[in-house]
Amino acid sequence: MCREIAAILVFVSSVRTLTRADSATCSGHGCTANWWESGESHFRSPNVIQIGTLNFNETLRELRNHSLFIAFYDPRSQSFRELQPAIEQTADALAKNPTPLGYFGAVDITVHSYLTFREAPEVQLAWQEPNPSKKSFRFGRPRFYPLIILHYKDGFCQQEYKGVVKKKHLLNFLQRDLIPKGEMQNSSEDLEFLFTQFPGPFILGCGLEEGTVDEANLTAAFQAAARHLGGEMIFAQARQSLCSGLVHGAVHPSVLYIRNSAAKALPGPISANVESSMKVLCNEDKLIDWLRLQRPVVLKEITPDNSWIFLEQPASLVIFLATSKDSVKEGKALFAEIEAELDIKYFQLTWADCHEFQAQFSVDCPAVVVVDTESMNTSDLALETILREGPSAASRALHARLLDATAAVRRRVDQAAEAAAAGHRSGEAERLQGKEFEEIAWQEAWPLQVLEVLKNEKVKVTDEGLRYKVVDVDGQTIRFRESETKEILQDPDRFPLRIYFNPDIGAADIDETEADSSENFLGDWAIITENTSALTTYRIYLACLQHMVILRQSFQQAWGQRLFFDFSAIDRSQKVHRHMKLLVSSIDDVEEMLSNKSYRLSVWREMEERLSFLQALEDTEKPSREEKFKKMLTGGLDLLGALFRRFFLMLHDQAQAGLGELPSARQVPRRSAAELSVREFIEDYAKKGLPVIITGINITGGAPWTLKFFKDRCNVSVPLKRRNPKSDDWGRLQDAGRLPLGEFIDSFASNRTRRKWYLHDWSLPRNCPQVFGPAPFSGFTVPKYFVGDYFQRAAFEGYQHSWPSLFIGSSETQSSLHIDSGNTNFMLHLLSGRKEWRFYSAQDLVNLYASPVGAHFHYDVFRPDHKKFPLASYAKQFVGIQEPGETIFIPAGNPHAVRNLEPIHGISMNYVDVSNVKLSILERIWELEAPDVELYTDGISTPHGMVSDQEAMLFGEWKAQDWKRTKYDLF
Repeated sequence: MCREIAAILVFVSSVRTLTRADSATCSGHGCTANWWESGESHFRSPNVIQIGTLNFNETLRELRNHSLFIAFYDPRSQSFRELQPAIEQTADALAKNPTPLGYFGAVDITVHSYLTFREAPEVQLAWQEPNPSKKSFRFGRPRFYPLIILHYKDGFCQQEYKGVVKKKHLLNFLQRDLIPKGEMQNSSEDLEFLFTQFPGPFILGCGLEEGTVDEANLTAAFQAAARHLGGEMIFAQARQSLCSGLVHGAVHPSVLYIRNSAAKALPGPISANVESSMKVLCNEDKLIDWLRLQRPVVLKEITPDNSWIFLEQPASLVIFLATSKDSVKEGKALFAEIEAELDIKYFQLTWADCHEFQAQFSVDCPAVVVVDTESMNTSDLALETILREGPSAASRALHARLLDATAAVRRRVDQAAEAAAAGHRSGEAERLQGKEFEEIAWQEAWPLQVLEVLKNEKVKVTDEGLRYKVVDVDGQTIRFRESETKEILQDPDRFPLRIYFNPDIGAADIDETEADSSENFLGDWAIITENTSALTTYRIYLACLQHMVILRQSFQQAWGQRLFFDFSAIDRSQKVHRHMKLLVSSIDDVEEMLSNKSYRLSVWREMEERLSFLQALEDTEKPSREEKFKKMLTGGLDLLGALFRRFFLMLHDQAQAGLGELPSARQVPRRSAAELSVREFIEDYAKKGLPVIITGINITGGAPWTLKFFKDRCNVSVPLKRRNPKSDDWGRLQDAGRLPLGEFIDSFASNRTRRKWYLHDWSLPRNCPQVFGPAPFSGFTVPKYFVGDYFQRAAFEGYQHSWPSLFIGSSETQSSLHIDSGNTNFMLHLLSGRKEWRFYSAQDLVNLYASPVGAHFHYDVFRPDHKKFPLASYAKQFVGIQEPGETIFIPAGNPHAVRNLEPIHGISMNYVDVSNVKLSILERIWELEAPDVELYTDGISTPHGMVSDQEAMLFGEWKAQDWKRTKYDLF
């Protein structure tokens, strides 16, 4: 897999590129409303191999002895429509070639998104944006994905194709790749044949294997560069005597960069750029950097497809805009006379078809423009007046104008180089100065280690508590100066120790046996906004407003028939300013959006206006405007805060007086997968917001997912969590550090410290895709109840490839009361151990003391204090003990807590389906996540519904479904 890929071939994109003139874009959400109905293949040529998840590895195996280009494309995109002819022409030419150069295949990323995620992950970073000058989001614009071409050989991705996407350039790449990399040329005839029969540039290693002390390093770096740049350049080797006859000044050893045009001068002497520094020649990265800096031609062709490559560089981009082939020749001649004086580190020299860029640069062609790749400012060098000087004088005049136009950029490049050099020199010193602590590993003589560290840091032992302190792995402070401590502290489980050089730095003591912090629930609203920006205050206001709206709904469901309360302050706060009003308030509003186009468009327009307003607020240079809006927000927060306190004081008075019979806890029902249909699961549990434990589900068809299975395949460091009762974080879980997964698996159930650490919701697709096996990814089976996940239907939606995830924890770990983010449903399949779950319905939120300003609850379900929290007595609780092999379902919006009764490991998914999609959309609207709102409400991008007789699916099959062609009958 090409993990280092950075190619983004786009026409108009959030990634900076140059745009093609008169480039038509598909209106709305594609070229046609039903663009996916054009048939399985979006290519007309039968010579373009259709590749997908299920035949990917098979295709690589069959063609492992050949070069294979694979285009990962979005059939809706302009980049696909513009480049499709070149891809088809190249595929047809390859099919006709009597000596196979290679093959061309294509992957539709809107269907095979996980395959694309694995093979070409950068493709998700650049949605096309037809008007990048406008910062705020607009609905209805094309937002499609770029086209990326990868080169495969020997069954593996070799590199990403970064050249011009035209038949000639693609075929030349494959021709160059055919040549054995770094092969020895034994005579001038061998070199002449190579130089005349194949397209350059040529990289010639001279005398690399002639008894040099660093022969091994020289050869290794050269071959590594050949593998990395194969296809872009032809690599060969020759003895020093042969090189000396070719190039004047070639020393031993050296690497020659020979242009294609220069190579044709054989058998006479040729010109070449020579690199002989051993620091470069023996260093793979430095050698590659030097080769990439060379110019293969005087002017390199630039197109909208490859412009991003030039725009990523700090050097000025110089473009000769040509009107014809003859015009290109004239441009090359003009630059040829001054090329040697235009240092590569300052100037990128290119030519382009004026028709493609004329509108963007607003020039008359032919022309020379200079682009500052940092600011994207452009300069027209007035070529017409330069040419009036005459051929030789014109080149000198052009040189002068180039120097003048790029003076600022050249200074910036030099300053960056100086800063990088200075940073390298000071890096070690900064690292030492920034050190917060030193770790001491276990050994019997550990006190000597501490003394050595203190000596190195020039800290006196007597400064304990003033300039340093020592804590054990649990965060407990120890008294190093007390001799008895040194004798007592012989427990390896308390190591590594940490020596903090500022006694205020370090882990606070944590007692996991304490109840969750419940102090000052009503004081949660005392939000300090004095020093916050208007935007930050706005986010706080929206969170508090949403919290009060949810509490009002919960109150009406739980107590509406018994109690009355005046919530009019919610409406008053929303009338202070038009952008302080929620765009939608309820599920009913979302339902109306999905069924009523006119209402949907009105919500979209209001969201656009709000985003534009917030962008203008962020960009404003008028503090008075920002302060005025912030004052309104503060007033709204005061209204809501007073309402919050009145509301809960009233409820507490009512609870103390008695609100009726206390409900008893209910057991979570158990159902067998053999008799629970998808329809019954959705209608009787998911839509009603009821949890259920399902037995008889198998999630793996191959090797069982034991702890050893994960240890063998996931050799990576993992982030760990730890419960802190005082934490305000989600589930009262805070960061505990990192460990190699294998080490954690070996010790989490036995080590006193690590028993408190929890591997929590660790994404397998993102962090350890090896567990699914190679394509077609058959190592995991998605249970039938969860196949209808909407995240899979919108390519590269943020959560699409986050799950399944892994949980591992001892019997001392738990998650405090929380609600899963994004209004997602949740399932967990337990592979080992036992878990105790406690759930509440979403309508009981009002009784559970959720913080209005954080992701935590004040009520501790496992250590209940009903005197302090009397409303919790009236919340209807579900209790369930989950056994190995069972799958538990938790509906969206349900507060729940869980503790592990034994060491466990399990697999989970958060997802959206027909039962909670409206809740999910509501939250996305509230969070102003406009792109996702469009994906789920436009009626085109994400189909709605489920299949009532759905069967379980292998992971790869699930990831390769064409959801737009699926027939749904469950809504």
